[in-house]
Order: sequence, then C-alpha cells, then structure tokens
Amino acid sequence: MYPVTKRGERVILREISVADVDAVKSVCCHPSVIRNLGFAPRGRDEASAVVARAIASARRVPRTEYLLLVVLEDRDEAVGVMRLTLDLDCGAEFGVAVDPPHSAQIWGAVREGGAYQEHGREGTRLLLALGFDDLGLHRLWGAEGLDSATPERPVLHAGMGRERIIRDHVFTRGGWRDTAVYSILRQEWELVRARENGVVRL
Repeated sequence: MYPVTKRGERVILREISVADVDAVKSVCCHPSVIRNLGFAPRGRDEASAVVARAIASARRVPRTEYLLLVVLEDRDEAVGVMRLTLDLDCGAEFGVAVDPPHSAQIWGAVREGGAYQEHGREGTRLLLALGFDDLGLHRLWGAEGLDSATPERPVLHAGMGRERIIRDHVFTRGGWRDTAVYSILRQEWELVRARENGVVRL
C-alpha cells in the first residue's frame, strides 16, 4: 500500500519524504524521546538514514514496513515517528507458513509533553486503523520499557492491553530494563471503534 495518508482530528500520519530529514531529527533526536527509548542522541546523519530507510521500504513490493511521520494537521509540524512492520515469520517456530501475514509489530516515538501525548494517542489510533482497516490484519502488538517517563502510555488509550512482561529484556543506561508487550486483536479494535461511534456503550 502506497502512499499512506491517514487523517485524524489533530494529526496526520503520512509517508516520509526526502524533505523530512530535519523533521525526523526533531523527533528522534529530541532529549525527551531519547530518554524514554534508551539510546544515545542521534544527529542529522542518523536522521538521514531513517528517511532513506523509510523511502526504500515504501517502494518494496510487497511492502512489509510502514515508517511514517506524525504531523500536526494544521501546519505539518512533526511531532512523532511511527512504524508498522509485518510479522513475516510469525508461524516459523511452529513450522507453519503464514501467507499473507496476519500480524504486525507497531512502534512509535512522540515528543514529550501534555499536548504531544494527545497527538501520540491519536497517531497510535491511526496506525491501528492502517493495520486493521487498510491492511486487513488480525493482531497488532508492540513493546515498551516499563521505566518510561510517560505516565499515560498511548497504547493503553488506543485499546491495547498488556499481554506479558519480559524481565531484564534490555540493558540500557547502566541497568537492565523490563519490557511490557501490548496487543490488540481485530475484534477488540472493532469494539473500540463501535464505542467511539456510539454504537456500543459500556
């Protein structure tokens, strides 16, 4: 699927172009984002590499990765970067061929702050809509460090639930960090959408 443009009330989830190097750098190299993700600050060269990867993956057939920019709807200011990667080998450990893939991993980085967290929640919803509504997937999942400084995680507000905890999963900043895995299934997503549209009230 190309190009991707998902419009929300306040943000747009769109393809990354060659003109977005500084926009990607403003997100992925922001100190608050780096602190939550657990890697060292990155410069313009690294941002250029992210842009090149996004453009290359968008042109592959079949497309297996969607690396997208979250921008404000009214002024195209970048506030986040999000990615959806198809699980091509999700049945490999059981000797089962899954074609086409039915699940994907999602990931996102959003600037820190009250307004930005709202943008992150909306961007996550748009990414889920891409996976379920446009790509027809059955399951979406993501992982997040439990020492994140963000008290309200966007995945929870998108209808995703905690699935499990991977203990001492990542060694960063001089210590081991647990990782929480979140997931949502198609039928759960449909229930979330129904509630939002006033069809179902709980």
